[in-house]
Amino acid sequence: MKKISKYILLSLFAALSTHYVNAQDTLEYYVPKKKSVSHSALHLAYNDMGISFGNSKRLTGLRFNFSDNYMEKVNGLNFTIWLPEKNPNSEINGLALSLTLAEATYVRGFSFGLGGVTGDHISGISSGLVGVGSIKSISGASIGGLGVGTHGNLAGLAIAGLGIGAGDNFTGIGLSGAGIGVGKRLKGFTFSLIGTGIGESSVGIHLSGVGMGSGGSMKGIHIAGAGIGASNDLLGIQGAFFGMGSGGNMKGLNVAGIGIGAGEDLSGISFAGIGYGVGGNMTGLAFSFVGGGVGGNAKYVTAAGIGLGISEHNTGFAGAGVGVGVGSSTGLLLSGIGIGIGGSAKGIHLAGIGIGAGDNLTGFNFAGVGIGAGGTISGVNLTLGGIGAEEIRIFSIAGLGIGAKKITGIHLAGAGIGAKSIKGFVFTGGLNFTEEFEGVNISLIRMRTDAFKGGSFAFYNQVQGHQSGVTIGVYNYTRTIKGFQLGLLNYVRSNPKWARLLPLFNTNFGD
Repeated sequence: MKKISKYILLSLFAALSTHYVNAQDTLEYYVPKKKSVSHSALHLAYNDMGISFGNSKRLTGLRFNFSDNYMEKVNGLNFTIWLPEKNPNSEINGLALSLTLAEATYVRGFSFGLGGVTGDHISGISSGLVGVGSIKSISGASIGGLGVGTHGNLAGLAIAGLGIGAGDNFTGIGLSGAGIGVGKRLKGFTFSLIGTGIGESSVGIHLSGVGMGSGGSMKGIHIAGAGIGASNDLLGIQGAFFGMGSGGNMKGLNVAGIGIGAGEDLSGISFAGIGYGVGGNMTGLAFSFVGGGVGGNAKYVTAAGIGLGISEHNTGFAGAGVGVGVGSSTGLLLSGIGIGIGGSAKGIHLAGIGIGAGDNLTGFNFAGVGIGAGGTISGVNLTLGGIGAEEIRIFSIAGLGIGAKKITGIHLAGAGIGAKSIKGFVFTGGLNFTEEFEGVNISLIRMRTDAFKGGSFAFYNQVQGHQSGVTIGVYNYTRTIKGFQLGLLNYVRSNPKWARLLPLFNTNFGD
């Protein structure tokens, strides 16, 4: 056993990944060809119960030996001075102490070696100035000056000056001056000054001074000084100074100084100093000083300091200091400069400069310069500039102009309104040009239409076709009329020559 013992002492994490004994990986199964071994001892015992000084095979009581060689079983105290020889299928139950290395196939109870403690299975309280290493399992409390490690499972409390390693699972509390590595699953509480690596998944509270990574999912609280990465899901509370990323979903509270990335969905509260990116859907509050991108849908408050892009649908609040782009939206969109919507949007939409939608805008829309939609704009629309759409409904105020194929409702424009068809009430500080008008028009300069029904007040009312109703202005013109004109000059082209152009009043005098 001397070669195995020396190897364990030299390995900082005492992981025992290989050893020199004919490529075997267990003390229990490796049974070397037994040479002539002396078991001479001062044996003060009856039926192997008592006190023994020397290399006795079995004892229940107090056993003192220079170096164990083919020791079989000790119940009680086993004390050695020098490195052990070969001890296959050995067992110490109780107290194992050594000035160099405490070792047995099974070590149970309390064990301490100035060099360390090794074995196939170690349980209880074990400690060594160099480390504690086991081939198959460690359970209980283990303290290693440099490392604690096992090929198999590690359970309980593990403290190491440099590193802790488990080839399979680690369940319990781990404190390491440098790093922690787990081949499969990690559960409990761990802290490492540098990094933690998990082959499969982790559950619990895990802290790392630099970084933390998992080949599977991570659940609980994970905090790293630099970064956190999980191949699958990140669930719970995550914090990293630089960034964190998940190949799967991220749920809970996620905070990163620079960036956050999720391959699938992100839900909960997320903050990134520069940006975040989500391959799937985002639900909850997400904030970034610079930018954010969502490959799927976004719900309930999504904000970015400069830009925000949502590939599919936004529900709730989405805001950006400069611009927001979404596939479609329901709720409130807010942007310091502009909003672009590939499809339709419903709710409240605010932009410092402009709002544009490929399809419909429904609800309240405000833009400092302009509002435009490829489909219908319906609701209350306010802009200092202009409004344009296929159809505009209900109520609009534009500092400059309003234009659409069809306009219905109440609409006010500082300069002018133009449409193929207008129904409702229209006020313009300048012009109203339309092919068909039905309702009430007030235009300070000119109203021009092919067909008119209702009432109009303008400096110049021009009806290229039939007028049904009343026009009031300085000059009124129509081809045919059913109603009357009031103005300085009034012209009805279908009237007899003497009644075509009349002052103050005109109507149909042809029938």
